[in-house]
Amino acid sequence: MCKKFSALYLITKELVFVPESTDSHEDLIDATFNFPSLKSTDNGNGFVRLEYCPQDGNYADIKSYKLHVDQRVRPQWFTDSEEKHVESLLRNRVLQMMIIKSKKVLLGGCYILVGNVNIRNLTNSRIISAGSAIIKDAGFAIIEHAGSATIENAESATIKDAGFATIKYAEFATIKYAGSATIKYAGSATIKHAGSATITQ
Repeated sequence: MCKKFSALYLITKELVFVPESTDSHEDLIDATFNFPSLKSTDNGNGFVRLEYCPQDGNYADIKSYKLHVDQRVRPQWFTDSEEKHVESLLRNRVLQMMIIKSKKVLLGGCYILVGNVNIRNLTNSRIISAGSAIIKDAGFAIIEHAGSATIENAESATIKDAGFATIKYAEFATIKYAGSATIKYAGSATIKHAGSATITQ
């Protein structure tokens, strides 16, 4: 099963890593191989499926990340030195995704909010983990794990796991699992599984 973060490393020494769009190796393969030559290189091993994710589920702790080859047969060309190189590339990319200082706006992209940063506006962003951030307007963002964040206005965001977040105004958001969140005003939000959430009007 594909996990965050999935990537492909090609025999041509290119890294295919698009976390703002997908965690699916198959999507990456279909989008990358418009030309079948790489797919058939080295007996179908023109690429290697990789996963780079924290062992303890804490996306904000780069030290806990490990690289995993996510296929049964490891291509011969993917040597130990290639693996170390790719792990360094992915580590740097994930570090760039980590927001450790408050920002007015996050435009597009994929982010991990670290600590209690303040974000005024998320614009079409994918948030893997919100930590204990304060988000003023979530816009059309996708928030995978809200953690203990405070979301003042969820607008039209999709929140997959609200965790222990405080959502002051849900407006038109879709909340797939409310967990133990506090939702102060649900508005026209869709809440699929309320869990043990507190929802007040």
